[in-house]
Amino acid sequence: MNIKQLVSHASAIGALIVAPLALSACNGSDPIGDLIVPFEVGVVDDCEKLGVVDVRVTLSDMPPDGDVSAPIESVTVPCMDKQAVFNNLPVGDYYIGAEGLDASGVVVTDNDGTALTDIGEVLEGQESTAAPVPMYPTPAQLLVRFTLFDVEEMFAAMCNSVVVTDFQITAAKDGGAAPLLMAKLPCTAMPDTGSYHTIADPGRDLEGSTFDFIKIQPKDATNNNVGAAAIFPLEKVVGAGRQVKVTVTAECTADKCDLKCPGDACVPD
Repeated sequence: MNIKQLVSHASAIGALIVAPLALSACNGSDPIGDLIVPFEVGVVDDCEKLGVVDVRVTLSDMPPDGDVSAPIESVTVPCMDKQAVFNNLPVGDYYIGAEGLDASGVVVTDNDGTALTDIGEVLEGQESTAAPVPMYPTPAQLLVRFTLFDVEEMFAAMCNSVVVTDFQITAAKDGGAAPLLMAKLPCTAMPDTGSYHTIADPGRDLEGSTFDFIKIQPKDATNNNVGAAAIFPLEKVVGAGRQVKVTVTAECTADKCDLKCPGDACVPD
């Protein structure tokens, strides 16, 4: 084979190799890239101090205004890794969600406060690094269950047959000295977690590291106290992300409803 034939032969082979790549490009394969998401745990960035064992990082798409964002991909890494890595992602911007899990799998930290501004950008053919995602302790959760009992008629009562219209819920720290959250639970409210009512905490005020006291006070339609309150002095703080469940029975007469706890003392369920 002379030089001219060799060049011609090599050109033919090159064309065969290049053709599939060109065909792939013509087929419109989406451009991809990699994204590194660093995260920080608490103010001092200490996994052990906050009891975080693993961190789950989730990327969600950023649809046009009005559309609901949807999770795209999620990875869980040891907290000590300090970052999560996503490979071969379609180019674009993503919301970043981060949750710190303790040894039991309870979410004890998250980035809820900055979730709408924690954004990662994936660039074509590149490995990009997002700004560090800060996580802080999640609030505790309070769930309350109640029943009504007519002590005069000796049977279960209904809200429209007793004087109580609401239950004033107070969750506090320092043995009740400093309220963390106050909320009203209507007598007619329907349970949302089994037979329990989840007490709403939109401000994330139930600081698990200090929450140690619960008071439930029956109220009438004019916000007057209409019976004895139930008081739960907790033996220890609830903890970040943890649930505490309590149950009371309103023992009602014609003009009052005293709250009683199961057993001899008011303790969590």
